[in-house]
Amino acid sequence: MLVPMGARKLLTPPGPPPWTTKRASSRAARAIAFIEGYLPIPSGRNAGNLIVLAEYQRNLLEVLLADGAAAGAFQIPAGNAKSTLAAAVGLWALCDHDDAPQVALLASSGLQATRTIYTPARAMVVNSVLASYVKVRRDNTLRGFETEWNMGNAWILPAVDDRLQGLNPTLALVDEAEYVEMEILQALEDRLGKRDEQLIWTFGTPGPSTDCLLYHVRTMADAGAPYGWVEHAVELDADIRKRATWERANPGIEAGILGTSIFEAAIAGIEAARDAPTRLKLETRFRRFRLGQWVAGVSADSWLPAGAWAACPTMAAPNEGERIVLAVDGTYKRSTAIVGADLETGAVFLVWAGEAADDSEVEAVLSDACARWAVSELVYYPTIRPQLIAQLERKSYPIVEWKLGRDEETKATGALWQAVAEGTLIHDGSELLAEHFANVAYRDTPGGVVLRRIHREGAWIDAAMSARMAWWRAQDLNQLTPVVW
Repeated sequence: MLVPMGARKLLTPPGPPPWTTKRASSRAARAIAFIEGYLPIPSGRNAGNLIVLAEYQRNLLEVLLADGAAAGAFQIPAGNAKSTLAAAVGLWALCDHDDAPQVALLASSGLQATRTIYTPARAMVVNSVLASYVKVRRDNTLRGFETEWNMGNAWILPAVDDRLQGLNPTLALVDEAEYVEMEILQALEDRLGKRDEQLIWTFGTPGPSTDCLLYHVRTMADAGAPYGWVEHAVELDADIRKRATWERANPGIEAGILGTSIFEAAIAGIEAARDAPTRLKLETRFRRFRLGQWVAGVSADSWLPAGAWAACPTMAAPNEGERIVLAVDGTYKRSTAIVGADLETGAVFLVWAGEAADDSEVEAVLSDACARWAVSELVYYPTIRPQLIAQLERKSYPIVEWKLGRDEETKATGALWQAVAEGTLIHDGSELLAEHFANVAYRDTPGGVVLRRIHREGAWIDAAMSARMAWWRAQDLNQLTPVVW
């Protein structure tokens, strides 16, 4: 039969899926058989080969998929293939049930769920026999998977209550549960009861705070609540330098999934730290991410190592006519600061700061600065002073919006921290700059460190944020021929 130009034949799956012809009786046995029989390793070592579950992964499935279980959780250090295993279980749930299964793939954000669950699951589908039975949805509004023979759907969703409305999940997977609010579990449990086999899985690695879903489930399971719980960790007094400690917390080492060079490098970094706060920060992250320990360790109000800013070398502001970058941050109600960075040395210096300043005052300072130095760029933070920014653009100031992606933002923040910690950043010794950097707090997120100000009235950070913008842009521009305003 001829197909009209522009038309497309619908692909019909070649008969019933092979895994439906011979089924084990228990959920765990069906999941293990499906994963090992049809799903390839999505990336890394032995990518493309069929998955062979390690003993610890089989044990985990047998506990959390026990017949009759409605909720379960597991905690394991980073690098032990937890998200890959969860992606595999999600595909199994989508393909195993015959009653229009719904699988919700959640994380702290839709982007994070896409990275940790959807991406490996998609690789498993397109590189296996599942490609004939599972349709991959790639639209920007709702990513996931569809199956025609059982009318199944799997969706990527952020762990936000209003996005869970209308769900009737066969399986809900909540990845990175250390960054998810406790109320999400209740929101998911409220939607159970309409199917015979419904299940909620939460899983992750210890986070910076115990005020989270993962720790909440851990506490309830310890108190006897009907939650399946599997935990891989070591006691707090274990010697963090010994390989035996790493192996007890990380079953992926014995299984050949995880190498030990990353542990050796991390320990070397901890021991090389020049001051106690830096050492504590590095050790805290190692204990959480690599040993599965719930430790506070570092105050959320200490982004920079104690004394590091004051220990950096100082120099005066550049001479008139020198090439610089300017950056401005702040709002009408709080402080506003303008900071420059010398394109020759990368040194940052305070140009001006004020509180509750109007646009005309800020523009006057910028005009004087542009008359004094050769300004290659005037960087501003998105959303600040839109009328002033529009006016500066009309007057042909060399304005550039600070609009980085998450990866670039994390890179810029990490590079500045390293420059200060190693004493390679140069500044002008301004007391206000030092004060604003001392007010910078941070929060660990799945996408990296996010900076914020400490919770104290009048604790501003605008000069520090302007310094970060100016310094980072200077790193890019000091090798280029500037366009001078």
